[in-house]
Amino acid sequence: MSDEFDPTADFLAQERAALGDAADLFQATELASTPLQATPSFSTSDAFVPTPSITDSTEVFAPTNDRIQSPVSVTRTSPGLPSEFEQEWQGKQREIVDDRDRAASTKHETMVQEAQQAIDRFYEEYNEKKD
Repeated sequence: MSDEFDPTADFLAQERAALGDAADLFQATELASTPLQATPSFSTSDAFVPTPSITDSTEVFAPTNDRIQSPVSVTRTSPGLPSEFEQEWQGKQREIVDDRDRAASTKHETMVQEAQQAIDRFYEEYNEKKD
């Protein structure tokens, strides 16, 4: 049975024909016989870039002034009092909330008045039909 069909060889031949001269660029110089041989060994020193040895892990995670650059500097006069920026923001937020509360209160009162008028109108019409 020397005329056995090899689908892998057929596929590779079709790919080589489709790629033409560029097929040589994709030719492996040495094929691995098993998938494990194709994977890199992580135990070798050239597999990864060596990392410096750190004796104290707080050095890595401790913030330093050169890494942290704040776009806004906030100074507090005392720990309990908000800064000027915070006071201004809180004032604006209070105004926004007050405006929303006034609008909601006005809308609520309007709805209540319209509902009362609708109920009164209903009973007037009902009494007229009843008589």
